Amino acid sequence: MLYPTPEEKVYFIDEKDVKDFIKKSNPTGKIGDINIPELEREVNGFPSVDSANVYLNLNGHLNVDISQKIPAFRLSRNGETFYVDKKANEFRISKNYSHPVMLVVGDVKRSEYKDLIDFVNIINQDDFSKKFFIGIKKIKNDYYLHTNDGNFDVEIGGLENLEFKIKGFKAFVERFLIYQNPKKYTKVSVKFDNQIVTTLNPHYQEDKKEESKN
Repeated sequence: MLYPTPEEKVYFIDEKDVKDFIKKSNPTGKIGDINIPELEREVNGFPSVDSANVYLNLNGHLNVDISQKIPAFRLSRNGETFYVDKKANEFRISKNYSHPVMLVVGDVKRSEYKDLIDFVNIINQDDFSKKFFIGIKKIKNDYYLHTNDGNFDVEIGGLENLEFKIKGFKAFVERFLIYQNPKKYTKVSVKFDNQIVTTLNPHYQEDKKEESKN
């Protein structure tokens, strides 16, 4: 059995899983008794399989070529959690393997999957964003980014002009936030064009050291 190497390593199923399935579906163990088209259809029906090709090679050995789905993000919606792959297809969580991807929480519509995949890609391809943001949340029609310190969220708004919004937030961090205590804010919004709006934490008390820096 051959397992083509995907662009990203995933381990939802392995060779043993497929071999065990073939043994159960072919009690006689004879190659000639295997219904190859039916077996291929069943393997393609595995939740985490993107595509499968089942065939006999020139030596009469059974080959199963499998490409597994690659998660783009993990979505928690209405009490249900599942993966969305890079082709915007949903598939269920595995009991045996958890793939490290961004967790998205909220009532995300299927029509938003592709834009959200692009958003996650923008985050993953930027070292600053990848370290700073650890999750995405949707509240009503607006998206928010969870930060790694957990002190405040970044309001993104809609899924348009994302690179511009991320650049705006990075500029805010580099010019202002690095000189301040992040506990000072509960929200930083880049929802609106060419402006950053901050919401102060009413329970935060600025200490004298920080006041002297500003």
